[in-house]
Amino acid sequence: IECRRVSDWLESNGPVSISIIGMGLNGHIGFNEPADTLQCGPHRAELSPMSQQHSMLGAQKGRILFGYTLGMDDILRSHKILLLVSGAPKAEPLREFFSRRITTRFPASLLWLHPHLSVFCDKASTSLIKH
Repeated sequence: IECRRVSDWLESNGPVSISIIGMGLNGHIGFNEPADTLQCGPHRAELSPMSQQHSMLGAQKGRILFGYTLGMDDILRSHKILLLVSGAPKAEPLREFFSRRITTRFPASLLWLHPHLSVFCDKASTSLIKH
């Protein structure tokens, strides 16, 4: 994958209409992992040890150390963002997300900056949220 080609395509044809993304246990979205700074455009991301353990990667041969993703700027320029969160293991990350504290150490929190964010979560993931 040539990130420059994706970036050029987005510049000519973008922004993305709808970004449908999940949130990782460490608050990553896409493969935008927690860090002091986040990349704006498409890039090759080094996966955190937590992300390397994701069940989606378990069926792959060998160890997956990197992933390709849109950058935070690309995601935040989307017309609409749908954040999907499910499962009891996501209860603590979802509670952190709903604290609305924005930090690059929890990339999903940056989604609060978007005017058209919808969050879809199941009952198990909301177990730590006061209703």
